[in-house]
Amino acid sequence: MSTSVRGSVSKGRVCDKHPDLFGIRYVSSSKCVGCQKEANAQWRIDNPDRVRALHKTWRDANPTKCREKVLRWLEAHPGMMASYSKARKARKRKAVPLWADKDKIHSLYILSKAYRNVGVDCEVDHIVPLKSSIVCGLHVEHNLQLLPRKINRYKSNIWCPNGI
Repeated sequence: MSTSVRGSVSKGRVCDKHPDLFGIRYVSSSKCVGCQKEANAQWRIDNPDRVRALHKTWRDANPTKCREKVLRWLEAHPGMMASYSKARKARKRKAVPLWADKDKIHSLYILSKAYRNVGVDCEVDHIVPLKSSIVCGLHVEHNLQLLPRKINRYKSNIWCPNGI
């Protein structure tokens, strides 16, 4: 037969559960291709922490491929991205009270941009997130902080009253 990404396949006894595959089996496990897919899917359900760790290992080892995959998704789903962006902007607008000091907020974003221009990769973070399952913060100057990009992305919309 042929070789696939996952390994060599051969033709063998036709599986009772997957007769439409005409007996195509993996050489390494001698399992029907369909049965092996089902076993793999069940393993992923039974081992979510291990799957998450394997995905993280792959992402850390392949940052370029990971970024390309994200860019392909963004190109294929422009409407979804626009929807996410519009929803976030609307939440942000609704989270700005009348008493917020917009000049201080704006100056923090300018400071962040200045840091990025000199090579310090930082972002403005909401200490108490604008949207979370337990709390929703405001877009005000004392709810903002500068964080390194990696830490801000790791923090996501998690609120830690005692810090990160």
